[in-house]
Amino acid sequence: MLLKKNRVRIPALIIVIILLLLFLQHQNVFSRGMSFFSHQVAEVPLPPAGSAAQKKQSFSEHIHSESERIAETEDDPEYILQQETNMANNLQPSDMEVLKAKALDEKASGDERSFAIQLLGINGSPAAIARLEEIALSLPPDLQDIRRNLRESMVRAQAIESMKHKEALLDVLKKTKDAFLVERTHKALQHLDASASLEQDKKALTK
Repeated sequence: MLLKKNRVRIPALIIVIILLLLFLQHQNVFSRGMSFFSHQVAEVPLPPAGSAAQKKQSFSEHIHSESERIAETEDDPEYILQQETNMANNLQPSDMEVLKAKALDEKASGDERSFAIQLLGINGSPAAIARLEEIALSLPPDLQDIRRNLRESMVRAQAIESMKHKEALLDVLKKTKDAFLVERTHKALQHLDASASLEQDKKALTK
Protein backbone atom coordinates (compact mmCIF):
# COMPACT_ATOMS: atom_id res chain seq x y z
CA MET A 1 0.00 0.00 0.00
CA LEU A 2 2.86 2.36 0.85
CA LEU A 3 4.50 1.75 -2.53
CA LYS A 4 1.28 2.52 -4.33
CA LYS A 5 0.89 5.77 -2.44
CA ASN A 6 4.46 6.81 -3.34
CA ARG A 7 3.81 6.00 -7.00
CA VAL A 8 0.84 8.31 -6.92
CA ARG A 9 2.72 11.12 -5.18
CA ILE A 10 5.80 11.19 -7.48
CA PRO A 11 4.00 12.41 -10.66
CA ALA A 12 2.19 15.02 -8.58
CA LEU A 13 5.52 16.26 -7.18
CA ILE A 14 7.00 16.47 -10.67
CA ILE A 15 4.04 18.55 -11.84
CA VAL A 16 4.49 20.90 -8.89
CA ILE A 17 8.23 21.30 -9.69
CA ILE A 18 7.48 21.96 -13.38
CA LEU A 19 4.89 24.59 -12.46
CA LEU A 20 7.34 26.21 -10.05
CA LEU A 21 10.05 26.33 -12.73
CA LEU A 22 7.62 27.85 -15.23
CA PHE A 23 6.58 30.45 -12.67
CA LEU A 24 10.20 31.39 -11.92
CA GLN A 25 10.97 31.63 -15.63
CA HIS A 26 7.96 33.91 -16.13
CA GLN A 27 9.10 36.10 -13.25
CA ASN A 28 12.57 36.39 -14.78
CA VAL A 29 11.17 37.46 -18.17
CA PHE A 30 8.86 39.97 -16.48
CA SER A 31 11.75 41.34 -14.43
CA ARG A 32 13.88 41.72 -17.56
CA GLY A 33 11.02 43.48 -19.33
CA MET A 34 10.59 45.93 -16.46
CA SER A 35 14.33 46.51 -16.38
CA PHE A 36 14.32 47.27 -20.12
CA PHE A 37 11.33 49.61 -19.73
CA SER A 38 13.00 51.44 -16.85
CA HIS A 39 16.17 51.75 -18.88
CA GLN A 40 14.27 53.20 -21.81
CA VAL A 41 12.50 55.75 -19.59
CA ALA A 42 15.79 56.73 -17.95
CA GLU A 43 17.26 57.44 -21.39
CA VAL A 44 14.71 60.21 -22.13
CA PRO A 45 16.82 63.40 -21.94
CA LEU A 46 15.73 65.93 -19.35
CA PRO A 47 17.09 69.47 -19.21
CA PRO A 48 19.71 69.71 -16.46
CA ALA A 49 18.90 71.85 -13.46
CA GLY A 50 19.78 75.47 -14.18
CA SER A 51 19.96 74.90 -17.95
CA ALA A 52 19.12 77.70 -20.41
CA ALA A 53 15.86 75.98 -21.38
CA GLN A 54 14.84 75.63 -17.76
CA LYS A 55 15.66 79.29 -17.03
CA LYS A 56 13.57 80.43 -20.01
CA GLN A 57 10.66 78.29 -18.85
CA SER A 58 10.95 79.68 -15.34
CA PHE A 59 11.05 83.28 -16.61
CA SER A 60 8.05 82.65 -18.88
CA GLU A 61 6.05 81.35 -15.92
CA HIS A 62 7.16 84.37 -13.87
CA ILE A 63 5.89 86.75 -16.57
CA HIS A 64 2.57 84.92 -16.58
CA SER A 65 2.10 85.22 -12.81
CA GLU A 66 3.34 88.83 -12.67
CA SER A 67 1.01 89.96 -15.46
CA GLU A 68 -1.92 88.47 -13.56
CA ARG A 69 -0.85 90.04 -10.28
CA ILE A 70 -0.35 93.49 -11.83
CA ALA A 71 -3.72 93.26 -13.61
CA GLU A 72 -5.33 92.79 -10.20
CA THR A 73 -3.64 95.94 -8.83
CA GLU A 74 -4.35 98.23 -11.78
CA ASP A 75 -5.86 100.83 -9.42
CA ASP A 76 -2.33 101.64 -8.22
CA PRO A 77 -0.43 102.91 -11.31
CA GLU A 78 2.63 103.99 -9.32
CA TYR A 79 3.07 100.50 -7.92
CA ILE A 80 2.63 98.96 -11.39
CA LEU A 81 5.23 101.29 -12.91
CA GLN A 82 7.67 100.53 -10.10
CA GLN A 83 7.24 96.77 -10.57
CA GLU A 84 7.61 97.01 -14.34
CA THR A 85 10.68 99.23 -14.06
CA ASN A 86 12.38 96.89 -11.59
CA MET A 87 11.81 93.91 -13.87
CA ALA A 88 12.73 95.77 -17.05
CA ASN A 89 16.05 97.02 -15.66
CA ASN A 90 17.14 93.46 -14.86
CA LEU A 91 16.34 91.84 -18.21
CA GLN A 92 18.92 89.56 -19.76
CA PRO A 93 19.18 88.92 -23.54
CA SER A 94 17.57 85.49 -23.07
CA ASP A 95 14.72 87.15 -21.15
CA MET A 96 14.11 89.48 -24.09
CA GLU A 97 13.77 86.51 -26.41
CA VAL A 98 11.17 85.03 -24.05
CA LEU A 99 9.30 88.36 -23.99
CA LYS A 100 9.29 88.53 -27.79
CA ALA A 101 7.92 84.98 -28.00
CA LYS A 102 5.34 85.80 -25.35
CA ALA A 103 4.19 88.92 -27.21
CA LEU A 104 3.68 86.91 -30.40
CA ASP A 105 2.00 83.95 -28.68
CA GLU A 106 -1.69 83.89 -29.65
CA LYS A 107 -2.42 81.52 -26.78
CA ALA A 108 -1.10 83.95 -24.15
CA SER A 109 -3.55 86.34 -22.51
CA GLY A 110 -3.83 89.96 -23.63
CA ASP A 111 -2.42 91.12 -20.28
CA GLU A 112 0.57 88.82 -20.65
CA ARG A 113 1.36 89.95 -24.19
CA SER A 114 0.97 93.61 -23.31
CA PHE A 115 3.14 93.20 -20.21
CA ALA A 116 5.93 91.59 -22.27
CA ILE A 117 5.98 94.51 -24.70
CA GLN A 118 5.90 97.08 -21.89
CA LEU A 119 8.95 95.51 -20.25
CA LEU A 120 10.91 95.69 -23.51
CA GLY A 121 9.87 99.32 -24.01
CA ILE A 122 10.85 100.35 -20.48
CA ASN A 123 14.21 98.61 -20.82
CA GLY A 124 14.90 100.57 -24.02
CA SER A 125 18.31 99.02 -24.70
CA PRO A 126 19.40 98.36 -28.31
CA ALA A 127 18.64 94.65 -27.78
CA ALA A 128 15.16 95.45 -26.45
CA ILE A 129 14.47 97.88 -29.32
CA ALA A 130 15.55 95.17 -31.79
CA ARG A 131 13.07 92.69 -30.24
CA LEU A 132 10.29 95.31 -30.42
CA GLU A 133 11.07 95.95 -34.08
CA GLU A 134 10.95 92.23 -34.78
CA ILE A 135 7.53 92.05 -33.10
CA ALA A 136 6.26 95.01 -35.11
CA LEU A 137 7.48 93.60 -38.41
CA SER A 138 6.44 90.00 -37.79
CA LEU A 139 3.76 88.81 -40.16
CA PRO A 140 0.48 88.21 -38.33
CA PRO A 141 -1.13 84.78 -38.78
CA ASP A 142 -3.67 84.48 -41.58
CA LEU A 143 -6.84 84.59 -39.51
CA GLN A 144 -10.43 84.67 -40.73
CA ASP A 145 -11.70 86.04 -37.43
CA ILE A 146 -11.83 89.87 -37.65
CA ARG A 147 -11.55 90.27 -33.87
CA ARG A 148 -8.43 88.10 -33.69
CA ASN A 149 -6.91 89.96 -36.64
CA LEU A 150 -7.48 93.25 -34.85
CA ARG A 151 -5.86 91.89 -31.69
CA GLU A 152 -2.75 90.85 -33.62
CA SER A 153 -2.54 94.29 -35.24
CA MET A 154 -2.83 95.95 -31.83
CA VAL A 155 0.05 93.84 -30.47
CA ARG A 156 2.28 95.08 -33.28
CA ALA A 157 1.05 98.64 -32.85
CA GLN A 158 1.93 98.52 -29.16
CA ALA A 159 5.43 97.34 -30.05
CA ILE A 160 5.79 100.34 -32.37
CA GLU A 161 4.59 102.79 -29.73
CA SER A 162 6.94 101.26 -27.14
CA MET A 163 10.09 101.74 -29.24
CA LYS A 164 10.74 105.45 -28.59
CA HIS A 165 13.69 105.24 -30.96
CA LYS A 166 13.59 107.30 -34.14
CA GLU A 167 15.86 105.14 -36.30
CA ALA A 168 13.98 101.98 -35.41
CA LEU A 169 10.64 103.65 -36.16
CA LEU A 170 11.91 104.89 -39.52
CA ASP A 171 13.12 101.37 -40.27
CA VAL A 172 9.64 99.99 -39.53
CA LEU A 173 8.14 102.69 -41.74
CA LYS A 174 10.34 101.54 -44.63
CA LYS A 175 9.62 97.85 -44.20
CA THR A 176 5.96 97.55 -43.23
CA LYS A 177 3.21 97.49 -45.85
CA ASP A 178 0.37 97.44 -43.36
CA ALA A 179 -1.57 100.73 -43.61
CA PHE A 180 -2.67 100.57 -39.97
CA LEU A 181 0.92 100.08 -38.76
CA VAL A 182 2.19 102.82 -41.07
CA GLU A 183 -0.28 105.23 -39.48
CA ARG A 184 0.73 104.16 -35.97
CA THR A 185 4.41 104.55 -36.83
CA HIS A 186 3.82 108.10 -38.11
CA LYS A 187 2.01 108.94 -34.86
CA ALA A 188 4.81 107.41 -32.80
CA LEU A 189 7.37 109.52 -34.70
CA GLN A 190 5.29 112.67 -34.16
CA HIS A 191 4.98 111.91 -30.46
CA LEU A 192 8.74 111.26 -30.25
CA ASP A 193 9.53 114.56 -31.99
CA ALA A 194 7.10 116.43 -29.74
CA SER A 195 8.68 114.87 -26.65
CA ALA A 196 12.15 115.79 -27.90
CA SER A 197 11.06 119.42 -28.53
CA LEU A 198 9.48 119.60 -25.07
CA GLU A 199 12.67 118.30 -23.51
CA GLN A 200 14.71 120.90 -25.39
CA ASP A 201 12.35 123.64 -24.19
CA LYS A 202 12.75 122.47 -20.60
CA LYS A 203 16.52 122.55 -20.92
CA ALA A 204 16.42 126.04 -22.44
CA LEU A 205 14.29 127.32 -19.54
CA THR A 206 16.67 125.92 -16.93
CA LYS A 207 19.74 127.69 -18.45
